[in-house]
Amino acid sequence: MSTFDGFDGFMSTIMEKWDVPGMAVAVVQDDEVIYQQGFGYKDLDSKEPIDPETIFAIGSSSKAFTAMALGLLVDDGLLEWDKPLKHYMPDFELMDKFATERMTATDLVTHRSGLPRHDLLWYGSSLSRKDLFSRLKYLEPSKDFRSWMQYQNLMFMTAGYLVEVITGKTWEEFVTERIFQPLGMSRTNCSVEDTQKHENYALPHEKPIDKDRKQIPFRNIDSIGPAGSINSCASDMANWLRLNLNNGKFDDVQIASEDVISEMQSRQMPIVNKAMMFDVLDTHPEVGQASYGMGWFIQNYRGTKWVHHGGAIDGFIAQVSMLPQKKIGVVCLSNLGGRHVPIAVCGNIFDRLMGYDPIDWDTLLKNSMDEAIEKMNEAKDKMNEAHIADTSPSRELSAYVGAYEHPGYGTFTVGLEDDSLTATYNGLDLKVDHYHYDIFMLELDEQPMGMMSFIGGTDGSIKEVHVPLEPTVKPIVFVHQPAPEPEESSEA
Repeated sequence: MSTFDGFDGFMSTIMEKWDVPGMAVAVVQDDEVIYQQGFGYKDLDSKEPIDPETIFAIGSSSKAFTAMALGLLVDDGLLEWDKPLKHYMPDFELMDKFATERMTATDLVTHRSGLPRHDLLWYGSSLSRKDLFSRLKYLEPSKDFRSWMQYQNLMFMTAGYLVEVITGKTWEEFVTERIFQPLGMSRTNCSVEDTQKHENYALPHEKPIDKDRKQIPFRNIDSIGPAGSINSCASDMANWLRLNLNNGKFDDVQIASEDVISEMQSRQMPIVNKAMMFDVLDTHPEVGQASYGMGWFIQNYRGTKWVHHGGAIDGFIAQVSMLPQKKIGVVCLSNLGGRHVPIAVCGNIFDRLMGYDPIDWDTLLKNSMDEAIEKMNEAKDKMNEAHIADTSPSRELSAYVGAYEHPGYGTFTVGLEDDSLTATYNGLDLKVDHYHYDIFMLELDEQPMGMMSFIGGTDGSIKEVHVPLEPTVKPIVFVHQPAPEPEESSEA
């Protein structure tokens, strides 16, 4: 019986259950590509089939590429993993002064800066990478430096910017020249703008809770690119797996040193129970507790070392997984966001190749998602219970209108439309509903963000708005800016 007997049926069943338009899979064993296949469609209107060369966004699976880029600079003698960043980037600055002085390249790619996500600083923003870098000093940490693993995209962005500072080449140019090209990853790129110039790419889709699946626009995240903007296909990613499973060697060419691969795939930062990102994985009896390497999560899978990283960006989910001691690697790409089906696919393939009865990851993931939805609904119920009825804002709604500024987060704009407040941040339109008094409920894409509160001054005017853009720290304080003076009309 072939290892992949019945696999097509498994894929058909799981894709139908989760309403996934298309997926692509590649499998490597003993430095050979033993399987690659596309399933479903690039989009359901055209019904163009997925194949192993169809390009998908791989999201945060990009992080290992950025970690390897730093490793290549170490190999070149241009960077030391544990030398303070200030040696290379004198203008590097965080709010935490100790972290500013002691942060290293290793810290950047191991999620231990002390900063929480602060993702809404960059999501939808038109700021450049350099602009984001210059605003790091205004972001509040939520943990002490090196005390806690907190997933952090801005530090990986900084790692990519470090590549540019050291080499004079952009992160995009460097990973293309030093990783993509030597690996023959000719369809791989660093921007969805480049993806759409190809003839063979998947379109992004989402399926909101209790709603129909729909196609959505591509999300450009070039400014945060080193954290998650790479786009690739199953056949190209198979070569990436081969490199990482073969100690940095590809087709007898040593692209990265064995030391770099070892560092990347070693446990650098423990992930304590309260910091677990995927309870369904981290609490399973046949999966060991996770740590973070450099651009990789490190766990055990059914008794053997498991190195992996997922990726999620609007309309796409990816999973890149390796069992280095077994010389097995799997990549699974999907064009449906918000559904981590690729984890179940990779697990099923691992079980097949190791000859084990399969773990029903499909059902476990579904149960986990149902529990998350239940918790979200419970949180909504608690907010409704805390609501004080029959209250009104303290001022006319027009008094709240205007631009509000924060030195890091930039401009938060409050408007007035049809006797209701509106809010816009980084091009994102937020739904605003009065909650009670001077507190308003914010929603993004029909999901609650929390309470926005306005603060008045002694002169009776609105001075600030406090917005919960990062839930693990205090609300971000935006200061009301004076309305621009009307331009004087000139007479001819």
